[in-house]
Amino acid sequence: MARKPSKCVGSLGDIAFHGHTLTLNCKGCLHRATMDLDALILANGADYLLRKVVDRAVCKECGGVEIGVTMGVAGAPGYSYPDYSKARV
Repeated sequence: MARKPSKCVGSLGDIAFHGHTLTLNCKGCLHRATMDLDALILANGADYLLRKVVDRAVCKECGGVEIGVTMGVAGAPGYSYPDYSKARV
């Protein structure tokens, strides 16, 4: 079964240079995995395109190939919802 080409743009080197992180998300089982950019660059080179990484990705949990990507900023705190169980009434 052929995959649809991804819409991701940019090279791994550009992503690392700007301090971004990559998380791949399986659309089938919702499994998430943070990618090791340094290892990807060592294996493929800094000019390797992100869309090629996403196009070749396979979920380790379910074997799915419908993978999305989320870019984040390294070191930025993630948003977490307040703990409403301890809220005063």
